[in-house]
Amino acid sequence: MGPGSSSAMVAPAALGEALRPLRLGGEDAVGRMAESLARYGQLTSLTAFAPTPERLEIADGFKGVAAARRLEWPALQRALQCNLVAKIVPHDRLAAEAELVAGYILRNSQRAVRSAKQTILDVIGRSLDDQLRTEAWNSYTCVDREEARALLQRSYEKTDAGRAGGGSAPKP
Repeated sequence: MGPGSSSAMVAPAALGEALRPLRLGGEDAVGRMAESLARYGQLTSLTAFAPTPERLEIADGFKGVAAARRLEWPALQRALQCNLVAKIVPHDRLAAEAELVAGYILRNSQRAVRSAKQTILDVIGRSLDDQLRTEAWNSYTCVDREEARALLQRSYEKTDAGRAGGGSAPKP
């Protein structure tokens, strides 16, 4: 970003399209973009400028905004309220936050992580009942009993790596 520029989360409805007639692209391009947004999420940012303090006008990214409007994407704060987003992290803290989350994931067995990843891939686009059934089946059938027993023991003793707090917890 250059001097005088900034990055911000903005709801699609808050963006003006005065320059749209100068851009190429039709409804089929917006449809393809909507499919991409639904499948992969937002991969690139758009460029906007502020002709007045109250209004942002899009300079580049018209298809993405049209697709987001078509998908009725909420603003990021609303997504956070709906638990679609776990946390909003400023760009300058993103790498540190990603490393922290990776550390939490790495505390788990690799078998469990692979199972969770496969479960996520298996349930995309399915009904809630199917998602819950798949998650329950995978968690039941993929457990390594010896590893689970050892992890539970370390958790009871509060000696598992990366744990906050000390002392021992009562066994159930």
